[in-house]
Amino acid sequence: MTTSEQSQTYAIRQVGMTRQHFQIGDAARIRMIVLHATAGSYPGDYEWLRQGGSASAPVSIHYYIDKQGNISQMVADANIAWHAGESTWIVDGQQINYAHGCNAVSVGIELENWNNGSDPYPPAQVDAAVWLTRQLVQTYAIPRNQLVRHLDIAPARKTDPRGFAWAQFVEDVYHPLEPEATPAEQLARLRARLVDFAYRTAGSAAPDGWTLLRGSISRNTGMPVRAITPPAQAKQPADANARAVRLAGQALVVEAYGRDLLYAPPDNLLQIRQLSQTKGGTLRTALLEALFRAVDPVSGFRPDWAFHQYYLEHAAALGVPITPNYRLARHTRDGMAYVVQHFALDSLCAPVKNWRQITRLSSLTEAMYAGDPHDTAARELRSLLLNDLYQQRTGTAFDATALFCRYAIQHQLGAPLGPAELFSFNGRRMVAMPFALDVIYCHIPADANWEGVTVNAMPPMLGSTTPPEIGRLSVLLHEAAQPTLAPELPALIPPPYAGHLLGAPVQQVLERDLSLHTPLDPQLSALPPVAPQRLLLVPAPPLDATEQPEQHWHAYLDRQGVFTRFSNLAQPTPLTNGSGYAIPLVVLGVEGGTQNMPPAQRRALLCILRDVPPLIGLSQNHIYLAHRQQ
Repeated sequence: MTTSEQSQTYAIRQVGMTRQHFQIGDAARIRMIVLHATAGSYPGDYEWLRQGGSASAPVSIHYYIDKQGNISQMVADANIAWHAGESTWIVDGQQINYAHGCNAVSVGIELENWNNGSDPYPPAQVDAAVWLTRQLVQTYAIPRNQLVRHLDIAPARKTDPRGFAWAQFVEDVYHPLEPEATPAEQLARLRARLVDFAYRTAGSAAPDGWTLLRGSISRNTGMPVRAITPPAQAKQPADANARAVRLAGQALVVEAYGRDLLYAPPDNLLQIRQLSQTKGGTLRTALLEALFRAVDPVSGFRPDWAFHQYYLEHAAALGVPITPNYRLARHTRDGMAYVVQHFALDSLCAPVKNWRQITRLSSLTEAMYAGDPHDTAARELRSLLLNDLYQQRTGTAFDATALFCRYAIQHQLGAPLGPAELFSFNGRRMVAMPFALDVIYCHIPADANWEGVTVNAMPPMLGSTTPPEIGRLSVLLHEAAQPTLAPELPALIPPPYAGHLLGAPVQQVLERDLSLHTPLDPQLSALPPVAPQRLLLVPAPPLDATEQPEQHWHAYLDRQGVFTRFSNLAQPTPLTNGSGYAIPLVVLGVEGGTQNMPPAQRRALLCILRDVPPLIGLSQNHIYLAHRQQ
């Protein structure tokens, strides 16, 4: 937080609950603070909490913070709210009994959020949460290790708040309330910051102890790519995502890492197993389906698809999937159209008309450098794949001269998992970026104009005259790592480095075309395509919260601004309204609705509303907004 944000005060709205689903208590009981995410959106989640859940599922919370930063108090601090459930933590040196839970010693704060790992927490909401938590920390003398998330105290059941910048939040709450940290404490906090960043990029939140991540580092399987969890329960925000998922009759904590899928029983996370070492059977089949459905909720794992058959034979070389199987937006110069699926360590592509003619991105690179330097076809296809990969994952074009792109390729770190992130640490400005096999980071010179820094348009290391020092999270996590905040960069980038961190920002809408293989309801397959008469925008839940999204929408826009087509919008597959007749509409599902959209989603929607109607023969007068989910 900035100095002005730290000095800002907030009004707390006092609201009464419609049911007394709490117990009378005393303020002396308060020894910890628990943060939650509602797994819903305002006003539905707010009303659910205000009414105390239901008679059969009672719930209550002390504070609720919406995305605009408005704070509502539903239960007085002194009273015991029912928010933590079965949970345990060491509080003032004593272990809390799991069955009794942490309610009796805690204050609970709910943040409006879908808790799917991709729904953002706007700055206004985070600032309000920091301010409120600081007040509570100072009022009740809460130590740092007793400010927790729901997932920390109930790791076998809960994941909230997923995608929340936890390490940064804790630093903001306690700075400058605590004395200066020792070098060892600083190093531990940097590790925690980068681990938190890695898990947030994977759409999750760093669990206490990072057990599976430590197992991944020891196995050299890389960074977290995706957390496999059940769909959000929007109607019951208090019963948000359980961390364990049932596969083939077993309760398992499942996380995808760069090279492999790791899983363990929730009551013994040290008993880690790998998908690659799991014998054929119902469990392996269920793990494959969970892995692929995490990135492709529409189709999941399809053993009859050429790409997925190829994956079974080359899983170690490809790594885990990081995108669905979709059609590239651009053709090659000879007019060839390709389908592509990106994996953590490589990418597969094939001509639309011959899906079994599979080409790997790595083979294009090898052929380009080993063969004719004028092999323009290989260069063009390689460029298309790399640009698509970086655009899908980072929102920037691939730039072989950019520092992070170049370093990742030279050190074989695999695919980028998300954009770079700027942050301050120990009084120094830093930037980090997640890849499949590591998170890399570096300092930004102190003489830089911080207000003018943008990740995608950085001057030559902001005036630095020495090579940038690149650090790696994997080094920090190894027990034998030297206690340095920035391991030296091998002499691969000659000083002074002149270039950018990443490629140029992508201006067009990021698009995934799944229309080639979207399954259609058999009852509708015999109906002819219909010419659309309207474009209807429909508020939609997160894509992974529905089993068959293709039957609800023709296209979908997520919170990151990625536009997914499920059918040919000029001649869309018919949808039904429950009465059996086709509706001549193009239905666009907008994740979270059109209110309070994050900037990337808002920009993408404006472009879609500008470009799509003319392509399907409609004018701006044919655009309609549905005020609730269909």
